[in-house]
Amino acid sequence: MTQEREINLPPLPESDGENDIYGEANDYYYGDKMQSYARAAVEADRRQRHLKERAQLDAEWIKVRELQQAYQRQQWRPIESAPHNEEVLLGWRDWDGAWMSEVGMASWGWRNEHVSNMSQHGRATHWQPLPIPPEES
Repeated sequence: MTQEREINLPPLPESDGENDIYGEANDYYYGDKMQSYARAAVEADRRQRHLKERAQLDAEWIKVRELQQAYQRQQWRPIESAPHNEEVLLGWRDWDGAWMSEVGMASWGWRNEHVSNMSQHGRATHWQPLPIPPEES
């Protein structure tokens, strides 16, 4: 995220007395200094607005990514990609074509080189992560 930086303006010009003509302030000298100051102020304001707009865009992109991730969490995935030993939402079509779902593990157990107690859900063809539970109030 973009951090706001402080933008410093040059000091306001003042008549220094050395550029006076006939005892009056030199309008050309003073006017040129005021124009320089005005240009710096406009540029500083432009930069400040740009930084704020950039911070807003960054925040909006973060929200978009969070929504995309939430949407992807709700999509059914092939059972082959399901995590091991983790409860997920499992889904499959029953013998009459009705969509069935339940919370469970797609596969569980352990295995070493001599023995295995690995098991798999027998009917699930798809899965998706469980939704995030609501916060307690």
